Amino acid sequence: MFSPARLPKAVASRSLLSARSSTPLRALSTQPLQSTPNQAQTNGRPRAQNLRDPKTFSTTFYLARKMKARKGNLPLVPHRYHSLMNALASNELFEEAMALIDDMVACGVAPDIGIYNYALKACANNPKRFRELLERMHNENVQWDAVTYSRVIHHRLQDGELELALQDFHAMLEAGHSIPIHIAERIAISAAKGDHPRLALDLIQVFEAGSGDALPHASWVQTLSKSVELYYDEGIRTCLERVQKDGISIDEGLTTELLLYSARVADLNLAESMLQHLKELKVKPEEQHLAPLLEIYVKNDDIAGAFAIVERMVDSGIDLTNTSAQCLADGLTAKQDQAALRKVYDALEEFKRSGKVIPIALINAALRGTTWCADKVDWWTNLYNDLGSFNTSPNMRTFDNLLQLCLVTKDEVLSQRIYDDIMARSAANASSDIRLRPGASTYRYLSLIAVQQREYEAAFHWLEETKAAGFIPHPGFYTSLVRRCAWRNDDRWKPALEEMKAQGYGTVTVEKFLRSRGLLPGSDGDVPSGGPRQSSERRDRPAPRRSQKAARDADV
Repeated sequence: MFSPARLPKAVASRSLLSARSSTPLRALSTQPLQSTPNQAQTNGRPRAQNLRDPKTFSTTFYLARKMKARKGNLPLVPHRYHSLMNALASNELFEEAMALIDDMVACGVAPDIGIYNYALKACANNPKRFRELLERMHNENVQWDAVTYSRVIHHRLQDGELELALQDFHAMLEAGHSIPIHIAERIAISAAKGDHPRLALDLIQVFEAGSGDALPHASWVQTLSKSVELYYDEGIRTCLERVQKDGISIDEGLTTELLLYSARVADLNLAESMLQHLKELKVKPEEQHLAPLLEIYVKNDDIAGAFAIVERMVDSGIDLTNTSAQCLADGLTAKQDQAALRKVYDALEEFKRSGKVIPIALINAALRGTTWCADKVDWWTNLYNDLGSFNTSPNMRTFDNLLQLCLVTKDEVLSQRIYDDIMARSAANASSDIRLRPGASTYRYLSLIAVQQREYEAAFHWLEETKAAGFIPHPGFYTSLVRRCAWRNDDRWKPALEEMKAQGYGTVTVEKFLRSRGLLPGSDGDVPSGGPRQSSERRDRPAPRRSQKAARDADV
C-alpha cells in the first residue's frame, strides 16, 4: 500500500491522503491556489490547457481530491486519470505518476497503455526510473502501441543506447506501426553522429521508401558531414546528390570539407561546384578553399591549370604556403616524369614573363620535386641562376632545397657558391627582420656534401662551423665522417667517434663497422667497449631536440 514514507522528504509532507481513506492519491497542495482568469474552472473542471501549467498544478489535484471525497472515495472515471497523468508527465513528476497508477490499481481501475505512455514521458532525463518502468511494464505484460515505441526509442537515444533503439525500431515495424518522422530523423542523426554514416543512410532510405515521406534536411546534412569525415564515398555521393537536388544549403565548414574530399578523389567538378556554393554564401575564397583545386590539377597532370590556380591566388592577394604547395612536389616525385618537370619549368618561365609575383613556396615545391632526378636534369641549376630575374625573394627553404639537390649530385662547388650567396644576402639585410640565417639543415647538407668528396678535409671545417653556429651536428654526418676516415686509414675517426658518443648518439652500427675493419678490439659477437651490448636492431638515436633559436633559424 502506498504511504507518504515512500515519497522524497520534500514532498512527503504535502501528501493528499485522506484521514478516512487509504487511497494513494496525492497532490502537491491541500489548498487551491487563488484563481486567476487563466485558472478559472468550468463546471467544476480545470481547463485542459491549465494541466501543464506548474502554477495551477496543485489546483488540479485539489479538485481531484474533492471529487473523490464527494463520491465516497470511489475511483475517478478513466479520462480523469488521463488528465492527471498528463499533468504529471508534463511536469516530469515520475514518483507522483507512479503513485497515481498505484491509486488506480488500488481502486480496481486497470491502467491502460495511455497511462503508461504518460509515465514514460514523466521519467524524462532519468535512465534509472526509465528502466524501472520498463521492467514493471514487462512484468505486467503491457502491450505497446506506436506512442510507447516512440517514447522508448526517444529514451534509448537520449541515453546513447543506439543498438537498443534500433531493436525497438525494427520491433515497431514488425508490429505494423507507422514510424513517426521525428523518430526516424532522431535515429538517423544519432547513427551518423555515432560514426555510422552507412547505417544512417540505410535508415533514411528504408524510411523514405516505406513511408513515402521525406525526412527533414538535417538528417541528410548530418549523414553527409559524417560521410565526408570518415571517407564513406557512397554516402558522400548519395547525400550530396540529394542535397543538391533539394537545394539544401550547407555551411562553410562542410563546404570546405567537401573541397578537401574533392582533392582526395581528384574531382574537379565537385570542387568547382563547392566554390560556386561559397560564392552563394558570400564567402570570400581563401587559401584553404583554392588549395584543393591546385592539388586536383597536379593529380590530373594539368600543370597549366595548377599554375592558373596559383595565379588566381596571387591576383586575390592570397599567400601560397609551403603546405599547400607541397602537392606539386609530391606529384612530381610520384610521377617521376621529366616531361612533367619541363612543364613546371616552362610554366615558371611564363609566370615570369607575365611580370606577376611568383610565390616562393611554388619555386620551393618545384625544387623539392626534382630530388629524384637531380643528377639527370640541369634545369634546377638554371632556375637557381635565374632567381634574380624572378619577381620574388628566396628564403632559407629555397637554399636548403638547392643544397639538398647538390647533395644528390655531390656538387661541392655549387654548394659553396650557394653558401656564399646566403651569407652575402644575410650581410646585405643585416638590419632587416627577414635576414637569412643558415640553419641546422643548411650545415647538415654542407657537411654531408663535403664528406662525400674524394678530398674530404672540408668536412672537418663544416663540423666546426656547425658547432660555432650553435647547432649540434647530425648523427648521420658523424657516421659518414667516421666511416670515411676509417676507409682512408685516417686516425681522426677516433676523436670523431668520441665526439659522437659525447653528443649522446648511438654508436652500435658504426662500431660494428669499425670492428669489421679491425680498428676496434673484439669480434662482431663481443660486447662493444664502453658498456653492455645494445640490441643490433636498434637504430642510432635521433639528434637531441634543437633549441628554439635553432629551430627558428632553420625555418626562416
